[in-house]
Amino acid sequence: KDANGSVDSCSDLLFTIKYGGLVENIAVGGRHPGSRLPNTMAKRLVAAIVNYDSIRTVDVSYALDPLQADGLFDQLLEALEKSRGLRSVRASGCGLSRITNHRLAQFSNLSSLYLNNNKLRTVPAAVCSLRKLSTLDLSNNCLPRLYT
Repeated sequence: KDANGSVDSCSDLLFTIKYGGLVENIAVGGRHPGSRLPNTMAKRLVAAIVNYDSIRTVDVSYALDPLQADGLFDQLLEALEKSRGLRSVRASGCGLSRITNHRLAQFSNLSSLYLNNNKLRTVPAAVCSLRKLSTLDLSNNCLPRLYT
């Protein structure tokens, strides 16, 4: 863990949480599909952060297996339920095809949400209830083109 409370490897994160360390930023994502987490490690990550209330940012970009991404992301949001101060979520390039609205709507302090390069066909309705959201990236999804 660095001086900013960031943890950059899943193993370090699991160790830090196990021994009661403060974690505010989780960055286990990569910038390309070759940086995927094994499903067992992703599930351990989700299990480790349940009821952890200090998390402010989460980046799982390109880290989730596209075949299980929807379920894993839903589990991640459920695990982050106590993190009411969550401000930023990055889940780019995970292969997400849906977002569970009630899970997303609970994060009233969310200011940035990056869901680009996925397979979303609709904009999650919960986005409208996120009053502090200032950045929403839905580029490169399967959304219908909007004409004005």
